[in-house]
Amino acid sequence: MRAMAYAVHFLALAPGAHWVDALEALEQVDHKDDPRTKDAAVDIVRADWWRIASSMRRILPRIELRRTRQGLTCVDPSSGLVLDLEVREILLSLPYRSDEGRARDTLALAQRIAQVIEDETGLQAFDAQLEEPFLGVDGGLERGVQLICATQRALARVPRVPSSAELDGTGAACSR
Repeated sequence: MRAMAYAVHFLALAPGAHWVDALEALEQVDHKDDPRTKDAAVDIVRADWWRIASSMRRILPRIELRRTRQGLTCVDPSSGLVLDLEVREILLSLPYRSDEGRARDTLALAQRIAQVIEDETGLQAFDAQLEEPFLGVDGGLERGVQLICATQRALARVPRVPSSAELDGTGAACSR
């Protein structure tokens, strides 16, 4: 299971449509019922992926490509950025960072990657946390950095839940 992350969704947004409506429509679509739609979406992802991967490698030379059951995933081990290319969705995830400088650098990298994806696919990047476009919004980078840092600080204050290996049969933490 992946840790909680700052998410950027890429959506086909009709003129005048609201981001929330597009996200809800994406969740309601089920490509399993129409094989033609599923095949077309897979072809789009596959065709765009190689152009996106090539551009990403220029930005992040150490990216790792992984096949998944849903599509393809691109991971940059140094920044923690994860790009999921799936049949129904393209999602860019950023790790939460407490260090403001590192959060700013990672968010700036994500914006460069988002621009590549927008250019290659025609989809628009949407910042679900700030509820606004991810690119081209004055002050968006700084608001994103502040949100990432504040979230990381809040997560650091949450008590850690023991793993199942640390629990005895009653659900209580085992003494060591």
